[in-house]
Amino acid sequence: MPPEAVLDLGKKSGAWKNWAQLVKECQAERRPPASPDAFVVDLATKVFSYAEDRAIVTAKYKDTFHRALSTEEQMWFPGLGWGDKEALELARILPSCSALKTLELCGNELGATGASAIIEVLPMCHALESLGLDKNMLSKEAQDSVYQAWEAARKPPEGLDMGEQLPKSNISRRETMMNSKATGAEQLAQLLSRQAAFEARIESAVAKVSDGLTEV
Repeated sequence: MPPEAVLDLGKKSGAWKNWAQLVKECQAERRPPASPDAFVVDLATKVFSYAEDRAIVTAKYKDTFHRALSTEEQMWFPGLGWGDKEALELARILPSCSALKTLELCGNELGATGASAIIEVLPMCHALESLGLDKNMLSKEAQDSVYQAWEAARKPPEGLDMGEQLPKSNISRRETMMNSKATGAEQLAQLLSRQAAFEARIESAVAKVSDGLTEV
């Protein structure tokens, strides 16, 4: 699912003029799925009307987590602005993804720490055969480590996509990508507007011709 496909309308600050502006302002944040242990920690901050419900919710989440991730074959997380923190969270759950074949992380902000966390669990990801790390922020040393770990785990060479790595910037990758998407959306909106105006002129001309024929 593309990142702009999920919007948090609670972020809308006021009136908006076009779709591109709404997408940019209300982009919902996505994080890696929480492990059952992380879920328990977060649940500790919640208040339940009935104390026994806490154990029920915990058990339900754990069961759902393992049933869902054990059958998932593809995970797509491109252009979300994820850095090393998110990579560490993701690495914790990857061993539970026993059927995972494709993991796409292109266009994020992963550095050496995040890449290291991912490659450490590669031997436990038996089904994984495709890993996308294009357009992240991996140094030459980090890239070499990924290549070596991928080879050591006996993964298909063609399945690793390191592509081009970009330098660190003060502007987040997500903001850059969203600005690009917004610009494209604005251009599309302008094109559709011109198309609508053109069609309106054609309809007007046809109407005048029809009126003239009727008068004759």
